[in-house]
Amino acid sequence: MSITAELRMHRYSEEDVAAVVLAAVAELRRRRALPDAARSVPDSAAGAEMAGIIRESRAGALPRQRYERAAGPDDPPYSVLPADRRDEYQLIWMMTAALTDVS
Repeated sequence: MSITAELRMHRYSEEDVAAVVLAAVAELRRRRALPDAARSVPDSAAGAEMAGIIRESRAGALPRQRYERAAGPDDPPYSVLPADRRDEYQLIWMMTAALTDVS
């Protein structure tokens, strides 16, 4: 499949979905009053990183798979991550699925 054909498959670009997802994660963190709550306007590094995550999710990577691929040797297994951290991974995946049109 060509790049242009793949781009036409999605109603929203990876960057658009990344911006929406980052805003949702930031709001979730704000409501939980986490000290590292994301900024209301994500910086370009966060947006670029999230766009990569969106790309992986659109390619079929599930939250656990993405975490395990990125985890370092000192990171805990996905199954023992705190529920709020797993919630963020699930939120990213679900919002990406909701904003991805493959028809």
